Amino acid sequence: MAPARPVDELAALTGWTGHADAGISWEAVESALGLTLPADVKELSERFPTGLFCSFVEIYAPPEAFLAEARDALELLAEQDDLPHPVHPAPGGLLPWAGTTEGHTLCWLTGDPDPDHWPVVFCDDEFERWGEYAGGAVAFLRDLMSGRFRHDLLDEHLEGCDPVFDEI
Repeated sequence: MAPARPVDELAALTGWTGHADAGISWEAVESALGLTLPADVKELSERFPTGLFCSFVEIYAPPEAFLAEARDALELLAEQDDLPHPVHPAPGGLLPWAGTTEGHTLCWLTGDPDPDHWPVVFCDDEFERWGEYAGGAVAFLRDLMSGRFRHDLLDEHLEGCDPVFDEI
């Protein structure tokens, strides 16, 4: 039997049984950004609609919403001084893929030519404190919701939270 995909594990963990729109096309988003996105975020958008994990981590499922939020976050990142990484479209730059209700930005670090190997990098709302997760976006969400991944930047917002997903 094949191992469960992280998106299936995340759905089981959160009790999510719904689906988002099947057959979503990411071509326009990838063209606008000038790169191919990781396969797991596409799987995430087919399984989960726009919503909140643990009333904290917000994802944007339809490609158009994803692109709009990514562009807004890129503008904010580009305005910052002294970031630890360049910002997309710079080679290896930060590319936002989600946020939190407390203003954290969740990004990929796009240095690897294979987008499925991009690590997750995240920061606080002031772009001063940073953390990193070595896996992809869906594995990050799964491990964050299950408690397998902990980071002081995020822990206080997840304390006592049941791993649930709410569509918004």
